[in-house]
This record gives sequence, C-alpha cells and structure tokens, in this order.
Amino acid sequence: MSKTENMMAKSFLVDNLPLPDENRSILAMGIESSANKVGVGIVKYESGEYTIVSNPRLTFITPPGEGFRPSETAVHHERHVSGLIEKALEEAGLQAQDLDCICYTRGPGMGACLEVGCNAAKKMVVRA
Repeated sequence: MSKTENMMAKSFLVDNLPLPDENRSILAMGIESSANKVGVGIVKYESGEYTIVSNPRLTFITPPGEGFRPSETAVHHERHVSGLIEKALEEAGLQAQDLDCICYTRGPGMGACLEVGCNAAKKMVVRA
C-alpha cells in the first residue's frame, strides 16, 4: 500500500474511533449487507499497514428487468452470511476468538438487509 493509500485508509475509519497504535496488531471482521451483495472481510492492521486477509462475498441476482426486493434479498443474505463468515475465517486461517473486533454496515441501505448483517455481528461477538 502506498503512503497516500495508507493515509486514505486511516482517514476512513468508522465514526470517531481513534487510530490504532502502530505498534499494535489488530484483526477486524467486517460484515457488509446493505444491498444485493453480502460479504465478510477480515482486515489485519500491523506496523501501520492494512492488509485484506480474506473477503468472500455473494450477490443476490434477479432475472433481468425485475430488480430486487428488500425482503427477498434479506432472505438470500440470511441464507449465506454464516457460510461466508466460516469461509472468511478459513481463508484467513483464524478462529473467531482470534478477532479483535467485529464490524458491520449500519447504513445506508435496505433495512431488512442491514438487519441481517447486524444480527450476524451480534452472533459473532457471542461466539468470539
């Protein structure tokens, strides 16, 4: 990651969280479910650098011209989010308890879809 990209990544941290100490290593899982794509990413922060360790995702696809409905999209996400979490952990060679934090998209997006990501994050917190 270039110095400019690294600075940009640092400036887009969630809300008002402080930047991590460069001497600390952090593993974060993020769950994205705001629209027709559901994904789970794991990012490692170490020595001032961010590395995407895993990022599996699936897209809810409807027939051409039909668009997607929030309730149907949420059912798709609910069906796949647990498997994506397991796949992300497996690709990263991690266990849930190895993670330092669990993140999720709280908005903007479709309410029913966002709820799936929020609920998955809550389950991961209990599991970790």
